Amino acid sequence: MTPANDNHSVGAVYEIEFQLECMRRGHTVSVPICDNAGYDAIVDGRNGLTRIQVRGTTAFLSHRYQVGTGIGKNKINTMGDYDYLAVRIPNHDAWYLVPQEKLLHSATAKFYPHNSKSKGRYEKYRDAFGLLYFRTDMPSL
Repeated sequence: MTPANDNHSVGAVYEIEFQLECMRRGHTVSVPICDNAGYDAIVDGRNGLTRIQVRGTTAFLSHRYQVGTGIGKNKINTMGDYDYLAVRIPNHDAWYLVPQEKLLHSATAKFYPHNSKSKGRYEKYRDAFGLLYFRTDMPSL
């Protein structure tokens, strides 16, 4: 396995892509110095700081893409670790920003960026970068 293909390196690439995407959209991004936080980035918006956990996948299984939602391997998502899960699916140039409360008590989240007619639970969060500036104004989706 080459360093560019191990999980840690690939995860670091997704984190950097998220930071760049936020900067392109005018957001200020900070990252924790240590790797022991329950989040990968902090976005500074009008209503304060938002903690982001970044995940990504290229694995297409059973007609969907799937990522883990908890902190650590096979962990159930519990409130308080982060505010949003940012999911990158590079095969479709897709980003999802899902509020953590929509993921509670689940270990995985499924996405369908290849299906423009998908009614998947999290499709409404595709390219939802605007939520990062308006945390208190989040619509009830």
